[in-house]
Amino acid sequence: MIEATPSLLVTEAVNRLLSESELPATLTIEECAAKLAMSTTSFRRKLSQEDTSFKLIQNKFLNEFCVRALLTLQTKIEDLAIKLGYSERATFERAFRNKFGVTPSQFRELSLEGDIDS
Repeated sequence: MIEATPSLLVTEAVNRLLSESELPATLTIEECAAKLAMSTTSFRRKLSQEDTSFKLIQNKFLNEFCVRALLTLQTKIEDLAIKLGYSERATFERAFRNKFGVTPSQFRELSLEGDIDS
């Protein structure tokens, strides 16, 4: 169990739980609240006091995780898609392309080209 203390904001505690999760996309608000020893209502209220929500934190975490994995890891795109909560690679690629304008493979290639030019 991770405690949210005055020095550790609930947002930070949620990010830690997400980073420790095998499948962060599947972590629910109820599971998160329970791991922080709070009711779901208290959990939502504390996040609201920090001007955020569980979904916003989770989406930001997953976006950053995805980009970081494509830039720094040799993770297979199929494995990354599953970790991000997609049932198949094609669905992940479609969502990624809608968000970033390129496929995950193209994103990775473009980032590697940028490293070579530097």
